[in-house]
Amino acid sequence: MLKAKRYDKVVLLGSVGNFSKDAWGAVVEVYTTPYEAYDIEIMTDDGRTIGLADAVRPEQFERTMIPLTLHCVQGRL
Repeated sequence: MLKAKRYDKVVLLGSVGNFSKDAWGAVVEVYTTPYEAYDIEIMTDDGRTIGLADAVRPEQFERTMIPLTLHCVQGRL
């Protein structure tokens, strides 16, 4: 499995902190020590930032190929 990079679009596989399963966002920071973890900016369907999920482990999310701009306009189509 490829490691996530900054700005990759991701979706949570389960709840993380205050964020529920299927919340989506973008990787904003990548950590490799003391273990692999990511900070993820979580967004609403119209593209507004809800908050930051920090120190998210790679098994807690998956990368998605859906462009963020598509998520942002889905509710308006």
